[in-house]
Amino acid sequence: MEVHHEIPQPEKGIKPWKHYIIEFFMLFLAVTAGFFAENLRDSYEENIKAKEMGIGLYEELLQDSLQIHNAIIRQNLLKDEMSSLIKTLSDKDVENKITLLTYYEAAYLLETDMVIPANANLKQLISSGRIRYFKNKELISDISRWDNVISVQFTDRHETDQKRLIEEIKAVNRVFRPEVIDSIRMYSFNDFLNNKEPDAGIRKRFENTKESLLTYNVSDISEVTGWASERRKNAIVRSELFLPLQLTHIRKILKDLNEEFQMNR
Repeated sequence: MEVHHEIPQPEKGIKPWKHYIIEFFMLFLAVTAGFFAENLRDSYEENIKAKEMGIGLYEELLQDSLQIHNAIIRQNLLKDEMSSLIKTLSDKDVENKITLLTYYEAAYLLETDMVIPANANLKQLISSGRIRYFKNKELISDISRWDNVISVQFTDRHETDQKRLIEEIKAVNRVFRPEVIDSIRMYSFNDFLNNKEPDAGIRKRFENTKESLLTYNVSDISEVTGWASERRKNAIVRSELFLPLQLTHIRKILKDLNEEFQMNR
């Protein structure tokens, strides 16, 4: 009797091992592609947000540059007014030298003269961490340095000015008649705020209008002269060194921001 041996057939549902390798490879590719796509999308969105913040910083720095430019003009005006005030108060015949113009000049001692640049967009850019998406590493360094300049140098000067102002006001009030200084301040404050000298006609009228002081005490007058000298010294440093240096720094950042984000295209 013949014996027939059946050839074993593979069980249904069991796939060759090569098929599993292919499935695993395809799954791996899908996951990897998804991962890279997600990263690319996130990176694209972050770059868009970084550009928006860069544009915001650019506009903020434009305003800062204008503010600092005006501050330089104001410091030069302050330097001239303080020089004239010092000359008048130092005159041996000071009692016969006081005019309404002297009061106008003294009123400058009642105003603060240190600007603080805006930094809302700057702070947001740094705190969000999106500055890391800027390609220009030197630009990142310059922006960080500008943040430090505002936080330390501008702020310190402003706070020092505020403290000094209290003593200056006390000194002025001991020497100058309050009703006159108050009336003349409307002119000095407006000119100081708008970075301009008084109208030539008004200045001539001030110069030709005789006035007097509350006291001619040498010590009191010397104190006002001392504060005026301090203001003049600060005005020279700020108008010739500190503020022009910061203006140059801002302009470099503006140039690099423009190149980074092609804002003019």
